[in-house]
Amino acid sequence: MATAKAVTKNRERLLAFAIVVSLLAGWVVGWSRHHSDVAGFLQQGLPDAVRFESEQDDIYAGLTDAQSESETVGYVAIRSAPGYAGPVTVAVGLDPNGTVVNAVLVRQTESPAFFRKVADKGFPGRFKGKACSDPFEIGDDVDSVTGATVTLTALTEAIRLACSDIATGRLGLPPVVRPRPPIQFGLPEILLILLIATGFAAHAKKLPGGPTIRWVVLIASLVFVGFVWRRPVSLANINSLLIGYWPGWQNGVYWCVLLAALLVPAILTGKTPYCSHICPFGAAQEILVKVGGSKRQLPPKYGRLFKILQRALAWIAVMCALIFRNPTAISYEAPATLFTFIGANWQFVLLALILIASLFIARPWCNALCPIRAVTDYLRLLRRNFGR
Repeated sequence: MATAKAVTKNRERLLAFAIVVSLLAGWVVGWSRHHSDVAGFLQQGLPDAVRFESEQDDIYAGLTDAQSESETVGYVAIRSAPGYAGPVTVAVGLDPNGTVVNAVLVRQTESPAFFRKVADKGFPGRFKGKACSDPFEIGDDVDSVTGATVTLTALTEAIRLACSDIATGRLGLPPVVRPRPPIQFGLPEILLILLIATGFAAHAKKLPGGPTIRWVVLIASLVFVGFVWRRPVSLANINSLLIGYWPGWQNGVYWCVLLAALLVPAILTGKTPYCSHICPFGAAQEILVKVGGSKRQLPPKYGRLFKILQRALAWIAVMCALIFRNPTAISYEAPATLFTFIGANWQFVLLALILIASLFIARPWCNALCPIRAVTDYLRLLRRNFGR
């Protein structure tokens, strides 16, 4: 007869296998849906065209009628550029003179609240009437959008790329020479690396005064990673990684360092020093519990229920991200609402409940709902069953 330990081990292996299979299935379904028909977007890009002929490199010629010798009224190109959570894809129509007839959004993977800032300003439709030779410089001939610079930059770059490809490949116009994007390695990246290195050393008890140093790192992370740069690790970052949406290396240093700090220790050792020593939202909860003066944990009977809920919500969010190829398809993370002050009404209510609970219970978000904790739990499960 199998022992209770052996039964538990077999159940864990079955669960680990089911997780891997479900993620692979979600990825395949999402990839198939992603390569769907784009005819409706072509028509929006060139409203005067009656039919379109597919040409190479996702550039389509718009024709005036259904006859084979009809006049070409312009071209439509579908292009993408990386945003914060993944690519922003647009369909851009140009007339034979190189003027933008229309620019329409095909799909985007940014947080709905951030993209709403861009859409409310009339983008991408505001590019209508611009010449393909225009520089499309944000803050110059393209109005900036406060609080959504990364999203607007991605949208602008996708439109610029579509215009350039049509202009040089179909209209015989000279290419617009663009400078190479600068490598983004400055104070945010340097301070993030220092915080991670110090936090990891304190976690490994390699530094004297470990508890004090831990608090210094947590408070610095809360201030800079949280409120100043507003870029803590999120489930959207992990979803982007699973889908395959990687930023360009020039502006992806911060992104890579942050994810490596979370995932590499979890995979190699099963530990997550990022969560305990660096996470800015964890710091906010610990400060509040100090204010409240309580050190209580969730009662075990409720803790088990919340753990099931935590992992189920994270799995649903990841699966939806894979199927819809949108890292933010489901977003319920309280840290984003706190640090950006952007979110739906229910997200502010959730944040308020978490902050109030933090006065009486140690890290209620981390222990009950945080999807990052659920992901690292899954990684430990996979490591135990497939790592050796």
